[in-house]
Amino acid sequence: MREKLKVARERERIRLVPELVYSQVPGWFGNVIRPLKLSLMTPMNRPARPLPVLIWICGGAWIDMDKDVWLPELTAFAERGYAVASVEYRLSSVAKFPAQIIDIKTSIRFLRSRADQFGLDKNRFAVMGESAGGYLAAMTGATGSFKGFDGPEWSGESSAVQAVVDWYGPTDFITLAREVPHEPNDEPASPESLLLGGRLDHMPEKVKAAKPASYLDANTPPFLILHGDCDSLVPMGQSVALYEALLKNGTDVRFYEIAGAQHATDEFVQPAVKNLILDFLNGVL
Repeated sequence: MREKLKVARERERIRLVPELVYSQVPGWFGNVIRPLKLSLMTPMNRPARPLPVLIWICGGAWIDMDKDVWLPELTAFAERGYAVASVEYRLSSVAKFPAQIIDIKTSIRFLRSRADQFGLDKNRFAVMGESAGGYLAAMTGATGSFKGFDGPEWSGESSAVQAVVDWYGPTDFITLAREVPHEPNDEPASPESLLLGGRLDHMPEKVKAAKPASYLDANTPPFLILHGDCDSLVPMGQSVALYEALLKNGTDVRFYEIAGAQHATDEFVQPAVKNLILDFLNGVL
């Protein structure tokens, strides 16, 4: 059979720019310097208007992560007109808090410094992450006015973002220990203790410094929080506490409890949820 087919042009091809080095950090016990990288997706053809930017942060209890594992799911956001950057950050086995948030903020400043090269809008940056990445997204959004986590690289640019999407991230390490009694997070081998570098009950000031709610102010950007109501790994109370702190701060915040969802289950990547996120981002950026 031979037939001429007329195809409607409904979407553009997406360009992937992999392995962009955004920072140089100490490695191998401080004896070498190694790169940190990000992967960037943009429409193949540069649009007339600069693109809003969505920073993605993978989870993994700060023990493991892969900046590229979520790219198939993130393509939907690039197809809808966003530049999507999935960012590598240092793990707790390599560097303790606040190295991870410093890395994310450095990647934001790097992308702003390359805005002309990639057609990015410096004034429309959002950050989104899941689990440990959701925590880092919340910390990034909460600390827009705080300069203590800004590293020296790309210092001429701001690390503040204009929107946050937090997927089931922990937000208060002390209450997390009470909410998950079968897996005490104040033990030396817990992910939170490994991140901070010791038992939580021995470092109250550092625990407070690692809490997003400690930094909320009048400049805190809008938040969208998503959490499964069956999550037993990071109980929903963690997101409830952040939601209530944001409300008290007067921040624009929307909180959706995903019925039947557990931790990092398929509900979070369904079209309805992606459209919910896009509606939020389009409305606040």
